[in-house]
Amino acid sequence: MRASRAGVEGEDGGRCFGVSVRRCAVRGARCAVRGALGAAMAMSDDALREMGRRAAVLAAKFSPEQAGADLIQVYRWLLGEIPQPPCVRVD
Repeated sequence: MRASRAGVEGEDGGRCFGVSVRRCAVRGARCAVRGALGAAMAMSDDALREMGRRAAVLAAKFSPEQAGADLIQVYRWLLGEIPQPPCVRVD
């Protein structure tokens, strides 16, 4: 396991921000989270704002309101009332 600026060298006793990787509850997982948080904290304010904007757009696709609206469209489609909605993929 190797992370960019996170300081993770390996799962076999390497170091992760000064903590022995062997001490991680799930081998390397805690260090991966630490590395991701460290990388996020090193990002510029503009990059963080852009990341937040993209996350909000993605979260809206899975909101309870959107899930309900999609389900109604699926039921109406199955009943033959409307054409196939965009939330349905038939591959």
